Amino acid sequence: MAQDIVLHDSSSRLLSQQVLVHASSFPQNGTWSWSDIMDKGVRGAVGILSRYSAGNVDPYTTVVGQIVCRSFRLSPQGSVRLMKAIDRLTYQASLSNAIHFGFGVDNVIRNLAASREGGILAGLCAAASECLPEDYGPMVLRDLVEVYRPASSGDRIPTELQWKALMAHCEGMLTKSRFPFLAEQLMSLHPRKGLLVGVDMFGRHNLDGRGVRGVASSDTSARALLAIGDLSTGKKVSFRIQGGAIGGWLAAVGEFFFDLKLAISDSDGNLLYTNCEDTDRTQLEVIYDIAQKDEEKIQLSEETIHLRDATKFLHRATDSTDLLGISSICGRVPWNQALSSTFGSAFTKLMELQLTFGGALGYAARFFQGLAHSEPGLLPETLQNYTIYSHSGYGQAYILFAMQLFPELTPLKRPMEKAAEESLSDAMRKYESNLVELKSLCRCYMCEHGPDPHHSETGVCLIILSEAIIALIQCLSRVAVDQELCPVRAGVELFYHRQIRIRILKDRGNPDRAKECQEYGQIAHIAETPQIYKTTHLLSATVSQRNLMDIAPLFAGICIFMGILRDASVSTQELGKCVAIPGHIEMDDRIYQQVADLSDSDLSGNDFRERRGALAAHIVNGISQLTDDYETVSMVVQISSRTLRAGFFLEDDQGISQPLTGSVDYSSSNTNHDELKRDQHSPELLGKKVTVHGYLDTRFDISKNLSFVSLLNAGLDTSIQVVCVRDKAHDHGAFEKMRSVSAHSAVSVSGVLKERKPTTNPNAGGVEKILGVEIQLEEIQCMNRFPIESVPIENTKFGPAQRHLQMRTEREIRDALSFRSRCAQICRKHLIEENGFLEIETPLLFKSTPEGAREFLVPTRSKGQGYALPQSPQQYKQLLMASGIPKYFQIAKCFRDEDLRADRQPEFTQLDMEMAFARSQDVMLCVENLVRRLWLDMLGEDLGQQPFARLSYHDAMTRYGSDKPDTRIGMEITRIDYMIPVDLISKISPLQDPIVEVMKLSVSDRPAETRKFMSDFMDSQKAAPFLSNAEGQPGIFIFDPSKPLSGLQPFGFEAAEKVEEFLGLDSGDLVIIQARKNASLEGGSTAIGNLRLAIHRFAVAQGLLSAPEGFNFLWVNEFPMFTPSNETEPGQGGEAGISSTHHPFTAPASLQDAFLVEHEPLKAKADHYDLVVNGVELGGGSRRIHSAEFQESILRETLKMSPERIDDFAHLLDGLGAGCPPHAGIALGFDRLVAVMLGKESVRDVIAFPKSGKGEDLLVKSPNHMTEEQLRTYHLQLRDD
Repeated sequence: MAQDIVLHDSSSRLLSQQVLVHASSFPQNGTWSWSDIMDKGVRGAVGILSRYSAGNVDPYTTVVGQIVCRSFRLSPQGSVRLMKAIDRLTYQASLSNAIHFGFGVDNVIRNLAASREGGILAGLCAAASECLPEDYGPMVLRDLVEVYRPASSGDRIPTELQWKALMAHCEGMLTKSRFPFLAEQLMSLHPRKGLLVGVDMFGRHNLDGRGVRGVASSDTSARALLAIGDLSTGKKVSFRIQGGAIGGWLAAVGEFFFDLKLAISDSDGNLLYTNCEDTDRTQLEVIYDIAQKDEEKIQLSEETIHLRDATKFLHRATDSTDLLGISSICGRVPWNQALSSTFGSAFTKLMELQLTFGGALGYAARFFQGLAHSEPGLLPETLQNYTIYSHSGYGQAYILFAMQLFPELTPLKRPMEKAAEESLSDAMRKYESNLVELKSLCRCYMCEHGPDPHHSETGVCLIILSEAIIALIQCLSRVAVDQELCPVRAGVELFYHRQIRIRILKDRGNPDRAKECQEYGQIAHIAETPQIYKTTHLLSATVSQRNLMDIAPLFAGICIFMGILRDASVSTQELGKCVAIPGHIEMDDRIYQQVADLSDSDLSGNDFRERRGALAAHIVNGISQLTDDYETVSMVVQISSRTLRAGFFLEDDQGISQPLTGSVDYSSSNTNHDELKRDQHSPELLGKKVTVHGYLDTRFDISKNLSFVSLLNAGLDTSIQVVCVRDKAHDHGAFEKMRSVSAHSAVSVSGVLKERKPTTNPNAGGVEKILGVEIQLEEIQCMNRFPIESVPIENTKFGPAQRHLQMRTEREIRDALSFRSRCAQICRKHLIEENGFLEIETPLLFKSTPEGAREFLVPTRSKGQGYALPQSPQQYKQLLMASGIPKYFQIAKCFRDEDLRADRQPEFTQLDMEMAFARSQDVMLCVENLVRRLWLDMLGEDLGQQPFARLSYHDAMTRYGSDKPDTRIGMEITRIDYMIPVDLISKISPLQDPIVEVMKLSVSDRPAETRKFMSDFMDSQKAAPFLSNAEGQPGIFIFDPSKPLSGLQPFGFEAAEKVEEFLGLDSGDLVIIQARKNASLEGGSTAIGNLRLAIHRFAVAQGLLSAPEGFNFLWVNEFPMFTPSNETEPGQGGEAGISSTHHPFTAPASLQDAFLVEHEPLKAKADHYDLVVNGVELGGGSRRIHSAEFQESILRETLKMSPERIDDFAHLLDGLGAGCPPHAGIALGFDRLVAVMLGKESVRDVIAFPKSGKGEDLLVKSPNHMTEEQLRTYHLQLRDD
């Protein structure tokens, strides 16, 4: 029976009431036509659709798009890539956190991604907006609907404008993904090389079809896109696309979203690209055909889709060279290849002319320096029109910035730096000479024959290219760009076309600019400031064709704060550079399309402080003031006409200042709480006058003349009662003074000891009370008052930003610190007195060496020199072994700039040990004895005398799925792929010939209860990583004797019987299988190992299993000596493609492994050992390489480190070469050790002043910004990228 549907949007501000939609209005068979959805008014009722409306997106378009996208099916890896792109969408401004930057995420994309079809639609829109011309992408999407379901069917098809609005909200979604780079890589394989668009001598676009990146007619592109969908769903086995470079974009869509097997070739059959080893299995073949297709009819067959070139039909004439026109399509290029990828052989030739090209860059930097400092010899008009916003825009800093931004320019360092040291006049003259030399070497038509309006230039001019690179660097020096936000190839090329136009204007089009050419010569062509908004074209996938002069963020998705905002700050260091961030602007759940400067005249100039009154006049009519900390930049925002107007000013201190007081003279104490507690029952104490220091606790006022208050000791764990009686004749105002002092203040109390009456509550709140005596108050002095009025301490949970109060109010933290101190004392006593170790402190100011982790650097006043904080005392302690020290230890501070998590801190403490003439077994035995001593003395637990268990890395990873296994929980993992059918393996994993492993868990003997448990787990966030595993989701089975084959039907009869016997299954047992690549193990865990821990913890949380108890210690050894390098870890920076698994000083485990180091290093095992307890790594150590020759061979031959990097270890090699004995050692994470002993989840709970997850000390606000004076003192300059 049909029921009425109540649709209510509680999140939308547009709806204030419920809308009742009768069920009879819609067909009940589950198929609503598109017209029904529009006609029945659902758009105004459903929350998702109303949010689309708020974002100017037609909801009907999204519905139509999702229906079409049913013809596509994401691959598992494609789904992961798409979800990762969506997860990275939200950005936030760095100035005052006043504006939220995103992509309309809450309004459109996340709602779309809630469904499979919606996610595909968002992905296709983002892929089109990333690479296709602005007006062409909507045409393709419109025709995609037409091809899927023609308009003749009676349904309305959304217009190009409606698709364009949806694409605008999806822009930027794939900006930082692999897609735009893949698309550019595939499109650049087109046989025609060169610029994206041909340009004639006067900067006009060449429309004769000779551009590399011609677009196809939108209907054929749509047909090809729908055919890719058929491949993804299995409706088609394979097909071919023949045409221009847009075929590369289609291929990128197929690989990125659907993991199609590709092959790209030219018209002669030469293979240009493939992602599959067996070309016979190719699903999508792209043939780049450079022949022109002028047929009016589309050629379409069952096997081949011909993409007809439609450039001349689609191009819209424009007088602006700012836009490359609709005839260009492109992707993104990485910063380190941006110039060579865009300009190809022309840039390669420039780089061959190092002295000429490098000199030109250096002379330009010197010229910019003259402009920045208004040096004599420059025209007033030039100085007036040219603005330098950043130190990176001129001089030597310009050169350094150029090499940092474009590493391809690094070989030009010496000629650039030398040229930049010339005088201004010499720089201008020599720049002219360099360009004359470039002209003689250039083979372009203009340089050989001169300008010809009837000739279309197809080559790249070396002169214009060098000027374009100079202007590009100058423009980027004005903005701070996220390095992950790589440039669009067309945006890089834009500066080439811009430079052509500038030459035309200066040489013949503008008399004023021609005057600069007469005065300066060739260098005048770079004397025009590239506007900051030009970076919009450089960093955005598409550019809105509108007036860009006063708009920062565009539909294109780039937000740029204009240079005027920098001038607004009296202190430029506080505001910093302009900021470029991808995304639209969101505020109060509303989207804004642009940001304009708030009154240039009110915000610019050095007299800004005097003009604050004018600014204050704007703070009316809905303008809100967002303030920040003292003397930081604040923002004023105004919402009007879909524009967010922003201005900045320096906010004065608005807090209540407390005057600083000098030292307070207070009475010395003559006793303390410990002495009073010890002697409290001694009759000799009664009547004695004492002075005691401590903290006032809560006061109880019995009457207006009587009060009681507890006085806490310095440790806040013992109290004595103070009796306060009003006695005007004898207390000298002490009673009134005591009542005026707030609780928790530090005081000195003087009075007479009296016998105390018995109490029924001797101890409360962890505080021990002194019950035998109390103090009769005679005098009280407040040493420091607690501001109880502003910070009520009772019933307040303080956070890390008030760590001092957090420790003061939480006894557990203070107890943990006390426990830590006693552990350190035991370690020192055990090692020094009982084992003959020497405690030796090693320096904290070390040098930078590539041990494996990122370092913190410390600059010095000696220019170009600096220290590094030690990752560990590793090299110093090895040098101590070479120095005749037999046994060394210290409780050392170590520093690593690495990603943080619960058990990581940027600075941490480790118990560091090293022993001469020792083997691994000697170190392990010493550590075992130390651990037994700690557990016995601190926890009262006897660990026995049996050696700790040993487990190889391979066994740990295969049996437990972790290199630090918790062996208490059982659930051992076993390989099972040899006994289960192939079709079952193919259902759980897309991998070819994978390893399949199995484990079982007994949570209940009732299958129904086990089934509910697993359902709850899979619905929880804990299961998300396993469901998105690219190697396949886990296969889950419940052993149920009441079912056919006991619930193991997918295994088949024979395999089910084997599995039951192999695992020893009982009713209700949970069986989990998981596939992984059939390759060597690396890293710290496997997917099934992580699942093992997650599912066990979930069962404990659900009360189905009891939490494991006790401590299971074991040593994990035989780690791989080397592992393949990756982008997340710096390693040793060698060129071998491998890095030391731990550090490069670890010795091989055996002679055989030493042989493998030279021949097959990835198979060599290290003599390394990790101490593990209950799934936590307490520390690791190894036997060290003590031969200088072998150590140098590891660095030079195995890791292939550069000679400069090897020289960083010269001190160590010298030490090893001085008869250094064999030695071994270990480093125990002391923070982690204490946390494990106390059962703490995080090491932050046992550190007095820990850093946050972002590496910040929220109490002292570190790290903080360096001042200009500090930067100058240490010869530093902030990078602007």
